Amino acid sequence: MNKQRIFVILLILVLLSACQPTGEHTPTPSTDNDTAVATSTRTLLTDAMLSIPTNTLDSTQWQWYLDRIHASPIQNQTIPSVRVAIIDTGIDTTHPDLVDQIIETIDVFAEPAMYDRQGHGTHTAGIIAAKPNSIMQTRGICVTCQIIAIKAINDDGYGSDVTVAQGIDDAINAGAQVINLSVGSGNDAPVIKAAIERALAADIIVVAAAGNTTKSSVETVFPAAYPGVLAVSAVDKDNRTAPFAQSNPSIDIVAPGVDILSASPFGERYSIEQGTSTAAPQVTATVALIRALRPELTAQQTRELILVHAVDLGEPGYDTTYGHGLLHVDNVIKAAQQPDVTQRGQIRGRIIGADPMAVTLELNKQPLPLDPNAQFRRTNLAAGTQTLEIIYDNKRIPVTFNTTGIGLFVTDINIWIRNGTVTPEVTEQLP
Repeated sequence: MNKQRIFVILLILVLLSACQPTGEHTPTPSTDNDTAVATSTRTLLTDAMLSIPTNTLDSTQWQWYLDRIHASPIQNQTIPSVRVAIIDTGIDTTHPDLVDQIIETIDVFAEPAMYDRQGHGTHTAGIIAAKPNSIMQTRGICVTCQIIAIKAINDDGYGSDVTVAQGIDDAINAGAQVINLSVGSGNDAPVIKAAIERALAADIIVVAAAGNTTKSSVETVFPAAYPGVLAVSAVDKDNRTAPFAQSNPSIDIVAPGVDILSASPFGERYSIEQGTSTAAPQVTATVALIRALRPELTAQQTRELILVHAVDLGEPGYDTTYGHGLLHVDNVIKAAQQPDVTQRGQIRGRIIGADPMAVTLELNKQPLPLDPNAQFRRTNLAAGTQTLEIIYDNKRIPVTFNTTGIGLFVTDINIWIRNGTVTPEVTEQLP
């Protein structure tokens, strides 16, 4: 039997002491003088772990993160395929987990064939779309995903602003519906920002790793910090923020990012890595599943669907460490399959402490009637800012709030009137 089918290479990711504040390695200047963009995680080959038989490697144990994010194997169902662009170090197109998943390869560096000598892109692709083979039963979250492999990061793990921007444009031209960017830099690069804006204008969802750091200070990592990008940070097996993870206002959601098993290049091999780079593709794959199940949802609605079903961690509500919380795939998919998911937002509430006949309500300048129990409700509200005006004692008291636009959250508005004082209370909850 081929030795490559007997042995597995394990690669352990380490954060080197030479890491920069953003958690990236010092970039090598590019020929066009742009600040380089480095991969969010790096790998170090551990020679002592080169010869571990595959039958000693329990893929279920090492894919613990699938249970943590409740990613049931819905690939057994028949769902349409979605084109996912992975802009990275390339992908090993011969890996048995991925050989049937890759539909197009693009090399920004114009090499004649697609290679991944660094390993980062192959690992990312496996998390998204690995199909179990006869040797290993590792599985991706979206095995029906069609991968567009775009090499915009070189074999040392670095790329320029220009190569990454070119990779984004190539993804747009290739018809990508989702883009994964497990890359990061502290440099705010206008050329990358403009390319992302073009992708968003094409209704493409862009997911990016929030970046790694060895410092406790708040850092800003691009492209995760750009408006409209779904920024993903990482947690460990205990749902604690990973030691290397960022904490900043750009973070939208978290997923596991410690000891993550996935495919590795140069044969039927696998590696165990860590970093926000391994968390981001879990969100990317979930986005792809939503786009497959509900292609009529806009990018913004899809983004909101993922965020409102995250499991809250840390401080109640949104915080800059966990964002909206931990990715929960099953809840997201269940919600996406509901026929009324596009009913958009809804509000409900009541008047407390006053004669309801003395109160008039207007929602966005339109009358909002009260029922006999002094209660009110309005459904099918478009996403965005809403204004409820409470008219009482010849005064108008405006209440401004936001609806999610996907019909899953209810905005409760209780209007207390005591001694002539109007006090509205606004809360959000699942219906």
